[in-house]
Amino acid sequence: MLPEDGSKVICQFARMGDLIQTLPLISAISRETSLKLVCDTAVEPWAKLLPSIDEIISIDTKHWRQLCTGEYLPLLEVLSEIDRELNGLQEEKFDELINLNDHPVSDAFAACLCDRWQEKWITENLILLRSYLRTIVAARPASRIHLADLWRTFAPGRTDCQPASITETKKGTHFAKATLNSLRQAGYRQIWAFILGSGEKYRRIKPEIFADYWNKVISAENVGLVLIGGAGEEILAEQFKNALKHKPDGIIDLTGKCSPEELVAVFREADLVVGVDTGPLHWAAAVGTQVLGLYFGEAGFRETGPYGDGHYVIAPDCSDYPCTSMKAAECRLCCQEYYSDSYKIATAMLEISRKTVSKRTLLPAGLKLYQSSLTPNGITYNSLDGVFDPLLAVDVSNASRIILSGWREKLDVQHSADQRLNLFMNQWADEIRNLPLGCVFSPVLIESTRNAALQRIPWQRMRKGSAALPNLILEEPPCVSCF
Repeated sequence: MLPEDGSKVICQFARMGDLIQTLPLISAISRETSLKLVCDTAVEPWAKLLPSIDEIISIDTKHWRQLCTGEYLPLLEVLSEIDRELNGLQEEKFDELINLNDHPVSDAFAACLCDRWQEKWITENLILLRSYLRTIVAARPASRIHLADLWRTFAPGRTDCQPASITETKKGTHFAKATLNSLRQAGYRQIWAFILGSGEKYRRIKPEIFADYWNKVISAENVGLVLIGGAGEEILAEQFKNALKHKPDGIIDLTGKCSPEELVAVFREADLVVGVDTGPLHWAAAVGTQVLGLYFGEAGFRETGPYGDGHYVIAPDCSDYPCTSMKAAECRLCCQEYYSDSYKIATAMLEISRKTVSKRTLLPAGLKLYQSSLTPNGITYNSLDGVFDPLLAVDVSNASRIILSGWREKLDVQHSADQRLNLFMNQWADEIRNLPLGCVFSPVLIESTRNAALQRIPWQRMRKGSAALPNLILEEPPCVSCF
């Protein structure tokens, strides 16, 4: 029998953007039990701002990756150090470990933590989630379930998806109010924040283009601005300021100058935050400030868009979006160029800030505007032009939500007679059977867990189709720019 004390452990080794995406899961679990979080040392200061965490254990995963990828792998030394670092947690009893990262390093930590009771983390929920993600990657244009909602399926039963509030500190609040006070006193009607950087350079929009947005905004509205970026991104702020047409009055540059608690407080004080798909954008959404996300290429807003009610996203109107890195290379990331039409993008920003957005809002050709809505089933993004989602994409997401969440609703396999939906479910089942794990565990445990997961997919087996899955999921033609 497994030892239990009712507590759970979440293992999240990803960056700050993925860390905040665990908030709906944290909120759901913490209502029922005590909760511990294992995270990377680099994001520990951010983790301390998450609510309802009873204990944080930080691990230097960079150190472990360096050890494990060197010419010589000191396995006994690595395992011994892991054992020492996690000894305090291992001595305590917990009834479940939720491993959110499909990565061998993360699996190794989970295996060490669970020691003799591997079934504490190798669960049918884990198998279903990992196999779903590996299947949907081949059909990303049909993906409709947000990463935060996928992780929330680890919470028992159907829970309210409204996440708890981020912890507010006196130090952060004092910094934000003192820093932005000059803009308030100068009479600026609103304060916006531009996030100029991102974790990956290919996800960025040039600072000069952001500057062009701002040139258009201040010619029409009395708005103050805060520039946001991490350490090492100061050059982006300089490029932005050098591209301005007028003296940068009403602009405060906080690039590389804020602690996590200070930055979160600055986001609370702002009226609108604009940026690409990057960690700070998601933290801004989490504090309840209205966010405009600029998405393109591999960054899929339906999977990692700003979470919460009333946020906005601009994204490509392309049947290949979100695409793979290979597809992006083929078309030379042409959808990024759509954002060069600064007049229309700036106009959209102004309409969002004035709450006058409508289906008449004009965007550059090739882009569409979406608004987020938080429902009992999770986050959705609705196109403001009134065009509905392809039926098959809706069918895939609805069926997948039921399967992943284990809801007691009837899953009607006749809901869609389309063979392609059956093909998707069959490929999901195949992925469950073949899903690799980072360590060697009991074959009996793995087999029984996979069988339990397969029972949630009541699709009849079919002969595999020969066509590529992405073209089977959506009937729309491929991106014309690739030819």
